[in-house]
Amino acid sequence: MSFLTISRTLLYIVPLLLATVHVAHAQQAEDVRIRFTAFSLKGKLGELSFLSGGKVEKIKVGDYRRSATVDYSGNPELVFFTGPVGRDGVPTGVVARTRIKPNLKQPLLLFAQTGEGYSVVQIEDDPAQFSLGSIRFMNLISRKHEVHIGIGEDAQDRLRIPALGFRNYRMQEADHGNLRLRIAKQHQGEMKVLRDCRIFPDNSQRYIYFIYQPDPDKPRIQISSLAGSAS
Repeated sequence: MSFLTISRTLLYIVPLLLATVHVAHAQQAEDVRIRFTAFSLKGKLGELSFLSGGKVEKIKVGDYRRSATVDYSGNPELVFFTGPVGRDGVPTGVVARTRIKPNLKQPLLLFAQTGEGYSVVQIEDDPAQFSLGSIRFMNLISRKHEVHIGIGEDAQDRLRIPALGFRNYRMQEADHGNLRLRIAKQHQGEMKVLRDCRIFPDNSQRYIYFIYQPDPDKPRIQISSLAGSAS
């Protein structure tokens, strides 16, 4: 399924997902070392450059699978660009900036188009915390609505996901290939079902399911997935 409609919703909510930190002093930030992957929520971005260890490195950001894992060392503010680096060491053609969150061991960077550039959302993607046979449900419906998910034929497993948050679920043997989901939210004191559907995970993979509302003015809920192996 295409991720084009997800990006429209993220135009409204992505500013709240971003933890932009403004440094109020002139002290030089300490360098960080981290491994990360990237994924685009709207169309492939192709090859982007970034500075790591004082050298220009490349990463290919697509919209169907995670990028290859890359190593980064440098300033906590990670800058992605498409142009050359000037004589002053400043990159040109900057398309996105994000400040590495210190609590993430191996982040997945989600690129969402906002105007002429991109915003970047960081979520933990460390295989030790998000392993094969796991599902991560991410609530991108709106900035204020939590959702409830019933998993299984009788909704025997239940997750409560805050607005713009996520919850992990460990697949059972019976979940392989065919899993019923019921997505609901509280409405006037009662639980209102937004979507009753099936997904088809393979427990030899790990998945992120993006739950979103393509049009904020219409109640239709969509689900798109990103599958991958641990690496």
